Amino acid sequence: MKKQFQDHAISKTYNAFVQGNIKQEEGEINKEIGRSKNDFRRWQAGRGTRGTLRDAVTHYEVKERIMHGNETFCYLELHPKTGRTHQIRVHMKYIQHPVVCDTLYSTKKGFSLGFKRLALHASKIEFLLPGGKKGKKMVVESPLPADFKKALKIK
Repeated sequence: MKKQFQDHAISKTYNAFVQGNIKQEEGEINKEIGRSKNDFRRWQAGRGTRGTLRDAVTHYEVKERIMHGNETFCYLELHPKTGRTHQIRVHMKYIQHPVVCDTLYSTKKGFSLGFKRLALHASKIEFLLPGGKKGKKMVVESPLPADFKKALKIK
């Protein structure tokens, strides 16, 4: 399993609600991640990073656009190709569409779309089984939580 993670052979799928309207229907964020100069708890992409920079690639696809009041949000499916700490949160902040209710990476601290927690959900992981069942693909899925389903009904 460790080798599959190291080789980026494990496929991970996440869902998230992000702030703002992402213009492209899909895209890839290929930006190295390092430590923030200003906050030891945070990681950062782009200018202002310190320490060793690590490759990080995240593919995203806009699944739905939601208008709520005078704000726009996007519901995304995300596929991180690498597995860096806070990678999705850092990359979404980097493109100026932070994850809803991200108190660490967003400047907008209020709750939106009814969320009282980070609007990020690990929905699926795919990997090859090691050992006696070597080569057999394993898929583990997690259904959308109630707060995600509720937010998707907002129009």
